[in-house]
Amino acid sequence: MLFDLIPSTGTRNRFGLLGAALLAGASLVPAQAQAQSNITSLLLQGGYYNVGTQTFSTAGAGEQWDTEPNVIFAMGVSLVGNPATQPLLNTGDTRVNISNNNSYYLYESRGGLVIGTDLQLSVTYGPPTSATYTNVYRMPAPPLTNSDPGVNPSNQNPGPATTYTRLGGNAPVGFRPTFGWTGFAPIQRVGPGLAPSGNFDYVFQLTSTAPVVDNGLPVEMRSFSGSPSTDAVTL
Repeated sequence: MLFDLIPSTGTRNRFGLLGAALLAGASLVPAQAQAQSNITSLLLQGGYYNVGTQTFSTAGAGEQWDTEPNVIFAMGVSLVGNPATQPLLNTGDTRVNISNNNSYYLYESRGGLVIGTDLQLSVTYGPPTSATYTNVYRMPAPPLTNSDPGVNPSNQNPGPATTYTRLGGNAPVGFRPTFGWTGFAPIQRVGPGLAPSGNFDYVFQLTSTAPVVDNGLPVEMRSFSGSPSTDAVTL
């Protein structure tokens, strides 16, 4: 839980050590524990992650989907439930504005292109976060080694529900959602836009939890521990 150091005299001062603050008569006052920030954009790209260089490349892969109104195939987003009937949360132009503290199904039409071995998920957060963070996940094979969009469900092998292993990305702790394969049979929800295209969709699950912003430490102790994005404290 985040604490603010407030001396009992009513005057705010910065103390180098928690002990010094307590000797000065400071009290520990709980502050906000979670950073609620809506997700405003999602981008999913197939490709390859180099563990040695910690880099992701889309070279040799072509499948990608997002929630922006552009030339990339659309990504449908719904709450968790029956994937055939859950209403999409996208607006008419495919955009989203959804809580970062929930679980969602992501629908992506199979375009018949190469996916690669890994998926990079880019998540853009609105205020107060106002940032885009990436996470790269390794896909076990099957089910996604064959990108043929297909027209016959019996030819598809969705495989069992699987939580993918996170390999890397620039997302700090607290912005690393759980991501994986739902195991659902082939379904048609989206295509280039928010209408079925005749190709079957991949259906992934994204579970995002609003991050704790303080790492469980008082303000000044977090400053000494080098915790990211928590040292800028106005006292």
